Amino acid sequence: MIKGIGIDTIDIERVRSSLNLPGFMNWFSSKEIGNAHGLTEVYYATRIAGKEAVYKALGNKDQISIQDIEILNDDNGCPYVLMKDCYQCDKIHLSITTSTNLASAFCVIE
Repeated sequence: MIKGIGIDTIDIERVRSSLNLPGFMNWFSSKEIGNAHGLTEVYYATRIAGKEAVYKALGNKDQISIQDIEILNDDNGCPYVLMKDCYQCDKIHLSITTSTNLASAFCVIE
């Protein structure tokens, strides 16, 4: 059964201009930061769009923060979501894509 659907799109240039702002890196776990591999603004834009899509799909925003959502990639490069213990769900499906200027993510929670 589907519990939630979320989508988000972010301008990559907006992320580029925010990279050096105080607190920007607080959005990301140490694993997420370690997996950036020099991809910087595009990588972080995909993580932000993914986190926002998951956040929207969860619906109950009082119990969750962006820092509770961790987006990593499996061995094939497919994104997957790890949640801190504050929210229980059976399965989180996440798709991320980019274009020249935008990063978008779509999330379905079962």
